[in-house]
Amino acid sequence: MPQTLRPMLATLAAEVFSDPAWIFEVKWDGVRALCFFRDGEVTLLSRNLNDVTAQYPEVRDAIPAALAGHDQAIIDGEIVAFDGVRPSFQRLQRRMHVADPARVRRAMEDVPVVYCVFDVLYLDGYLLLDCELADRKRLLRDAVKPARSIQVPAEFDAKGEELFRIAVARDLEGIVGKLKTSTYQPGRRTQTWLKFKAGHTLDAVVGGYTEPRGGRQHFGALLLGLYSGGSLVYIGHSGTGFDEALLEQVHAAMRPLETDRPPFAVPPRPNSLARWLRPELVAEIRYGEFTDDGRLRHPVFLGLRDDKTPDECTLEGELPGRPVPAGAPAPEEISVEAEEPAPAVRRPAAIRLTRRQKPLWPAHGGHPPITKEMLAEFYVSMQGVILPLTRDRPMMLNRYPDGIAGQAFYQKDYTDPLPAGVDAYVYHSKQAGKEVHHLVCNTEAALVWLAQLACVELNCWTSRVDHPNKPDFLVLDIDPYVTWQRGRKTSPYSMEDFGAAVDVARKLKPLLERIGLRAFLKTSGQTGLHLCIPLRRDYVFGQVNSFGRTIARHMEQSYPDLITTAWNEQNRAGKVFLDYSINARGKTLCVAYSPRPTPLATVSTPIAWDELGSVRPTDFTFFSIKNRLARVGDLWEGMPAQALRSGHSTC
Repeated sequence: MPQTLRPMLATLAAEVFSDPAWIFEVKWDGVRALCFFRDGEVTLLSRNLNDVTAQYPEVRDAIPAALAGHDQAIIDGEIVAFDGVRPSFQRLQRRMHVADPARVRRAMEDVPVVYCVFDVLYLDGYLLLDCELADRKRLLRDAVKPARSIQVPAEFDAKGEELFRIAVARDLEGIVGKLKTSTYQPGRRTQTWLKFKAGHTLDAVVGGYTEPRGGRQHFGALLLGLYSGGSLVYIGHSGTGFDEALLEQVHAAMRPLETDRPPFAVPPRPNSLARWLRPELVAEIRYGEFTDDGRLRHPVFLGLRDDKTPDECTLEGELPGRPVPAGAPAPEEISVEAEEPAPAVRRPAAIRLTRRQKPLWPAHGGHPPITKEMLAEFYVSMQGVILPLTRDRPMMLNRYPDGIAGQAFYQKDYTDPLPAGVDAYVYHSKQAGKEVHHLVCNTEAALVWLAQLACVELNCWTSRVDHPNKPDFLVLDIDPYVTWQRGRKTSPYSMEDFGAAVDVARKLKPLLERIGLRAFLKTSGQTGLHLCIPLRRDYVFGQVNSFGRTIARHMEQSYPDLITTAWNEQNRAGKVFLDYSINARGKTLCVAYSPRPTPLATVSTPIAWDELGSVRPTDFTFFSIKNRLARVGDLWEGMPAQALRSGHSTC
């Protein structure tokens, strides 16, 4: 039984439809929670994998009876507080942020909650992620016995428009449509689950607040924004929806985040003094409409959402078809359509793959050859974890038109016509004496185009196009040459080499911690490790390179029999090469979750520090990486994506 899973997410859509291939459910205005039931023990995890069991004891205590007859289960649902017969997120606020047991008991009496269960992911030894939704629904109804705090709400078969009319009439948040044949894809926002909002609500990033005026305490209004193209765009302010206790609670959450820098691309000029915040808080807002200049009209604060992250709050995701505020980047005109496009979502023009069945990796270990079409499908299915790492970063293309066994070539300057939805970064190269066109992978369309070009790996700069000389990361490439003989390593997967890389990583960690740096690890896909240290974008490449060289040479002097910084490969034999040279403008690093041109189709994968010594590079491949994501989630979620977006170090 998996220890953790992230919930599957729905894509916001504009036009409701009816279709016998779909079922439709009420969209509960609560907090998402997965319940893990093991031999009578209950754990409730939020969508961000926070343990919220103690906050909802009535749910915890009701689960064993609801799952009577079963030893183990994972069920998915929403924890909801009701105001009469209507879900109320505002009432739920009185439960969400309470941890003290005595306060929880008092809050439970005032605001009881109900766990509305709508899916089952694991049952008594069987992982059900690959089962169709219709089959999981039948198992769910048989497995869960409703109780006062546990309900299995009914769904509408095919009748999306009818359920939506009911949702509007009863002032509900909206509805969710799900394809009956859909599998459960943990952590992914897919087009086989769609959400339709009956009222005007959105989740916005809190980028600041104004000083209070008159007799008001704590603050005046929240300054709100949504992301577009990596920039936080101001959409308005909200000063209503608060009582005195809520003003105090929200102010306490904001004060540790105060900063001198406005997080907005174009900072607003409010009527009173503004205090800027690091963009880490998310607020749910109800509003009347969007004005023509892209501002919220009559916004009302409903509550803070600790179950959602700021990078989920985007103009494209929250406001399909609505005006784009001033200062926002131009929206993309198209993206590549998914394998099964939903009828309610605008259908973009697709990029046509040629030689779709061309093998790029050979068959191995019982797996079939990996074709160009399979690579495109891989990139699209993994876009939720890949695009935050490639967005706005110039690329070096590593192309294998005849597969990894054939002739490959690097391409920096891509001057051929680009399809819609695929962008290039153009700059004047003094070295080349001309303008150079780097592809930038910001969209699903770009991922498919890279597959069309037979780019079997994704190599990006460590800086972004808005500040190309200021990297987000310091990178140390831990590259072992322990088995180096006659100009090559004895094996691309030598455990002797990988073990030496692990040893160096373990020796580096305490040094970095002593100087106040937090480092994140990923496998290279072969015998090496990539150690990445997030940076504020205050330093140019020359400074970062010098700092990396200082660290590397200190390690070389401390462990001369193990570590080398020698440039000549022959001088690296028997040691681990600690390479800091990637910290230079124009140098590239394969991003996390990128496949590698290796015989086993390994994937560069984030790992936790406590996994060092227990994992091997061959554990993570084209065919296994999705299972790992389902099991442990994205270990780099929020880092580097959030750090890169905000420009703040995670140290």
